[in-house]
Amino acid sequence: MREIKFNLPDGATIRGAVYDTEEPAYLREDLIEIDLPSGWTIDVGWIPHEDPTGSYRIRVFWVCVSGTVLECFVKDRDCLRFLIKVISYYDYD
Repeated sequence: MREIKFNLPDGATIRGAVYDTEEPAYLREDLIEIDLPSGWTIDVGWIPHEDPTGSYRIRVFWVCVSGTVLECFVKDRDCLRFLIKVISYYDYD
């Protein structure tokens, strides 16, 4: 099992980890949170919690989760990596 690495802009901070496994113990609602230099946050979790038939939930928000501007679901880790890259480099101005 290895940790999935994400292509992020300089100054981004990441808390948590995503692993290349289907083990239920690693499929949690709170996997990673990425704070971008722009002030936006990307939150990634697995829904439903510890259910291998679930999917990754990606949310983008400003300041707090109640201000979510984007929410999407993907099952594939390569797709997750691609979406994180696109979202993190997008110019939100």
